[in-house]
Amino acid sequence: MRSRRGKPSSTFPTTRGVTPCNEAQTLRPSLLELLRQLVNYETNEVKLLQLVLCAQDELGNTLARPSLRNFRSRIVMASTVEPLTVLGQTRR
Repeated sequence: MRSRRGKPSSTFPTTRGVTPCNEAQTLRPSLLELLRQLVNYETNEVKLLQLVLCAQDELGNTLARPSLRNFRSRIVMASTVEPLTVLGQTRR
């Protein structure tokens, strides 16, 4: 079976599923390893699952464990959001 562009069609989706996870700093290392294994599923063209972890700074301590080296290698982007301040005031 061929797609509209003439390429063989796949039975797998060509788009990614995005799974958000809030309070990720509370996840046990064993669960993070399970999430890493789920992220490994892919087709020839695309990864099937993308995780978005939202967490407090404690997640960094968990990810620093040697046992989570493989999980850290899957991190594509990391960002930190600084606390909001009132215009004209500085943090103490």
